[in-house]
Amino acid sequence: MEKHYSVGDTEIRVRVEPTGDSYRAVVGDRSHTVVVRRFGDGILDLDIDGRHVRAVIAADGSRRLVAVDGQVFSLEPVVRRGGKHGDHGGNTLTAAMPGQVVAVHVAPGDHIEKGQALVLLEAMKMELHVSAPRAARVRSVKVAAGDVVKRGQTLIELEGEG
Repeated sequence: MEKHYSVGDTEIRVRVEPTGDSYRAVVGDRSHTVVVRRFGDGILDLDIDGRHVRAVIAADGSRRLVAVDGQVFSLEPVVRRGGKHGDHGGNTLTAAMPGQVVAVHVAPGDHIEKGQALVLLEAMKMELHVSAPRAARVRSVKVAAGDVVKRGQTLIELEGEG
């Protein structure tokens, strides 16, 4: 899974790949081995390259606030247009990775606002929030709580602008 975030005026690329019981995380041009020890209630206990790190994560729409070692980072997803998996610029919202649907927060016909939580997925011991990329109307919901989804599977279709 690859994501692009803006942190202040800087855009960073983050790629995470499972490797057995751990993950390979590439941030920019640096590679790290990450073991997830615990994830829940907004707290993430990790071993990164053998060093224990505790992160506290909070969501503000699509923006994520991450506190690590006394520093708070604001990560805003960079929206790219072009129809790739997980691309939230179009009318189709897809699963960025395989997982299970924990909750669906909208129904067809609902009017949604940019950043509104639409679906909660659980994947690789993490909870992933699929948020509205813009104000729109929900055309269709293709999943329900409990469904297992594949990477790239359609979750929600949107139409129009708010």
